[in-house]
Amino acid sequence: MDADGHDRISGLPDAILGHILSLMPAKAATRTTILSRRWRHLWEYIWCFPTTLDFTVEFAARQTPGDFVRNVNRYLECHRGKKIQRFLVSFDRDPGFFPDIEKWVEFAVARDVEELLLEFSSEGQETFRGDFENWASCFRVPHQMFDCMPLRVLGLSNCRLSPSPDISRLCSLRSLSLTRVDVTRDVLQIILSECGLLERLFLRDCVHFKSFKLTSPRIKLKQLVLVDCWVLSDLEISAPSLQCFHFYGCSSPIVRVRRTFANSSAPPARVATLDGRNEHVARFAICDFFEFFATPLLERLFIRLPLNPDDSSPTEAMIEQPPDVHFNQLRVIKICNFKGTRSEMKLVMLLLEKTPALKSLVLVAPPKPSAGDGQDGCSPGLKFIEEMGMRILQKQVLALPRVSGAVQIVACEYLEDDDKLRATHNEHTCEWMDFF
Repeated sequence: MDADGHDRISGLPDAILGHILSLMPAKAATRTTILSRRWRHLWEYIWCFPTTLDFTVEFAARQTPGDFVRNVNRYLECHRGKKIQRFLVSFDRDPGFFPDIEKWVEFAVARDVEELLLEFSSEGQETFRGDFENWASCFRVPHQMFDCMPLRVLGLSNCRLSPSPDISRLCSLRSLSLTRVDVTRDVLQIILSECGLLERLFLRDCVHFKSFKLTSPRIKLKQLVLVDCWVLSDLEISAPSLQCFHFYGCSSPIVRVRRTFANSSAPPARVATLDGRNEHVARFAICDFFEFFATPLLERLFIRLPLNPDDSSPTEAMIEQPPDVHFNQLRVIKICNFKGTRSEMKLVMLLLEKTPALKSLVLVAPPKPSAGDGQDGCSPGLKFIEEMGMRILQKQVLALPRVSGAVQIVACEYLEDDDKLRATHNEHTCEWMDFF
């Protein structure tokens, strides 16, 4: 208001006020209806032509499921645009509202949506783990969605695909994320064969397939993420374009991996990360990785060992010397959660014997229990003992035979670790996983 108490903002044309509201969060803009009669219908401008419709966590906050559905229906009725780039929905898995959600999907498909996210919560269920009956109450994706040729990014969570959909029209799909979706082996093979532009595939808690083959020379997949696919036991990969493979979670001790990269024209990996936080994956990663995946130009290697301190555990058997392995270009090695067990020392010995160009070997101890775990910090005596332990460990490693005379070996506590030395390609993978 001006000095005379006149509301000059309300005197602006509707189009200008509508543009101002469009720059605000949707819920905040909608609340302007309480200002005066002049503002009662101005909020509708923000829903006339937006190309991004985001009905996820922020929008759903402090709304009952019924209010959520009514508001979404209300806003979609106001939309006058012919094109949508992003349509995102995060909602409770309530079958009573599935007919409304089907209409939302049809609405987005009719406007050539390019990015579609349908995420349904599953309260009280961390994973389905083969309890297939849980899918009976999941949202069944309408067949119209698979007719959306412009669709480039698709994310589905707690949804059903059955019966098997016709994937052939998703010719523009580049990124696919499926979490707790009843995707089968046959449907996966159809997706890989029909979606020729697919570059990123994320599968989490999908337990309807035991085998997965990535073998067609036409596949352009660059990123493959398999998380908690508990029944998967046979994985075959032959993907010339694959740049990032993240595998975590397995119900059996070893997942059989068959690899045929020998004739690949893709640039060999220069950075590798072996994540052993899952004990079974640790065994696969360290014992089998260098046997299945040739890395002649590898320059930096990062290994995260399991925190299990028991040297008689399955991790003891995970260090087996692969046949005919060479690391002629390897210059930097960093091993986290290093405790100096017999199997870990065998791993270090193997690496020192196979790395003529090695410049730096960093061994980082596992984190110590925090004060919240019943310890009020480290006493001077205990700290001295830990420091002496690290010095002894470093001397033991320094005494190991090596082929590189210029290697610098550093053993340090967890809190002394220089975080600047890390695998940067993992950051991009985590960002993508967090997005979904």
